[in-house]
Amino acid sequence: MSKRRVCFESAFVLPFMEMAEIIELSVQMIEINRCKKQSIRCKDYIRADIAMNFTLRVDKSPENILQVANLLGCENASNIRTLETVFSAGFSQAMKSVAFEMNFDDISSDPDSYIEHVHELIGYDLFGFALEDISIGSFNRTEDIYLDSENIFDVRALNKK
Repeated sequence: MSKRRVCFESAFVLPFMEMAEIIELSVQMIEINRCKKQSIRCKDYIRADIAMNFTLRVDKSPENILQVANLLGCENASNIRTLETVFSAGFSQAMKSVAFEMNFDDISSDPDSYIEHVHELIGYDLFGFALEDISIGSFNRTEDIYLDSENIFDVRALNKK
């Protein structure tokens, strides 16, 4: 079997001896919704419904393309369900962790700071993918009907009204 290589334009492939695969390099978007019962808790115990969009793409270096191809396969590199399986848990955890370090009003008044901290926590080593952009689609206080009166943190949030 031939050594694996990446070509950005054209390549000569010998049938029966070599195989060629195409990998999609366009951006893909993962949306994470943490709302209602799954809302995030802020430092001041207020719970927030938040929707964030994470835009990724395969990084355009041969090393990263090979890393993605080995990890997911070329066809799955642009499959949104596969990308959600790989990245959603980590992105969601970063959203929760950063929110618990900031007050609700701070996130509301300075969303760029929140986004920056989420990006820092996620990091830059994403298995050959590059995180192009993070944005907040919506950010609101969670309605009281979704708070648990048996949860001490939710009770503190209810008392802040």
